[in-house]
Amino acid sequence: MSWNNAKAFCDWLSKKEGPIYRLPTDREWSIAVGIGSKETKDAVPGDLDGKLTDTYPWGTQWPPPDGVGNYSDESFKAFCKKIKFEGPVNIIKGYRDGEVAIAPVEAMKPSGLGLHDMGGNLRQWCEDWYDAAQTRKLLRGSS
Repeated sequence: MSWNNAKAFCDWLSKKEGPIYRLPTDREWSIAVGIGSKETKDAVPGDLDGKLTDTYPWGTQWPPPDGVGNYSDESFKAFCKKIKFEGPVNIIKGYRDGEVAIAPVEAMKPSGLGLHDMGGNLRQWCEDWYDAAQTRKLLRGSS
């Protein structure tokens, strides 16, 4: 789904149900996933990419403990081989989440805020631009 489609869905849902729905800002997403307190408030997301090396949706441990989210694990690599996927497949070696591909909603444990699937399972669009040049919109999470 494109960023424009995601925005259009929010607009459609707002008209249909009454409250105003919108995509979260990068800061809102970061706080909801549990890493917001370590980000620089006014930084452009692209400037922070790769700089928060000990901060993850599940905490500070790397690799993540098994089952904390739906991330690319060994079973996903095997699945890609089975379907003869030819692109690159990045996985977390030794990690297991119990799902081969996309997991059912709420299949993983909730975060400390009671939210499910924020860090893994599907990527989520944010309102913000990824870069100061405004060439890319921001996706957060993992898919």
